[in-house]
Amino acid sequence: MKKCIIPILLFLSFFLTAQEVITFDIGDWEPYTSSRDPDSQILEQLVTEIFVLYDMDVEYRYYPWLRSLCNVENGDSDGSFPLMQTAEREESCLSSQEPILIEENVFFHLKSLDFDWSDFSDLQKYRIGGTIGYAYMEPQIEYGLNIELVPREELNFNKLAAGHIDIYPASKDVGLYLLTYLFDQSAASRFTYHPKILKSQDYYLLISKKHPRAQEIVDKFDEGIRTLKHNGRYSEIMALLPHYP
Repeated sequence: MKKCIIPILLFLSFFLTAQEVITFDIGDWEPYTSSRDPDSQILEQLVTEIFVLYDMDVEYRYYPWLRSLCNVENGDSDGSFPLMQTAEREESCLSSQEPILIEENVFFHLKSLDFDWSDFSDLQKYRIGGTIGYAYMEPQIEYGLNIELVPREELNFNKLAAGHIDIYPASKDVGLYLLTYLFDQSAASRFTYHPKILKSQDYYLLISKKHPRAQEIVDKFDEGIRTLKHNGRYSEIMALLPHYP
């Protein structure tokens, strides 16, 4: 009889201590998320700390952004971040109420280009780079601007350097990171960005509606990020972002 009790107790001990694991499929968007740079996983650290508050583990899988989003929509992944809210995404995903990040989008260009703009009509004469699957491109596409889409953000900065496009809209921090990642100091110094903010964009955490406890997970995230913002931990994590000249 004692031989049977021990395995049962071990099984119950594992069952009681095992934590729920939430799987997030995300892409490379340094300095905020990264599969290749441990110092550029600011949001992974934030999300991990939020769910630790509820004894929940997280797992990160890295794919191109379009595939990551498709996996969430199909229920092959529990969620993703940081993403914009769109009507299309709301059909298959629940979004957090609290933004995980607020980031400024600006136009990058070479210093040799005399570039200025005040509204979209001023952009008609420029060749504009775009990244497939990035929702912030939609207003510019709808306006009928001359946009050349490529699958990865890095390609747009290479096209800027080669003179194949004139301007490229990107998150300011992400763009500054990519300049240091892609180019040496001399080449990076050829770039600048326009001071006018294209948009101050909110980004959110999305959970697949196919997850049986999707609303509960979103609610815990919202509660947890409010806690970290209130106690100062959110600011501490964001202060880990690199500072560029």
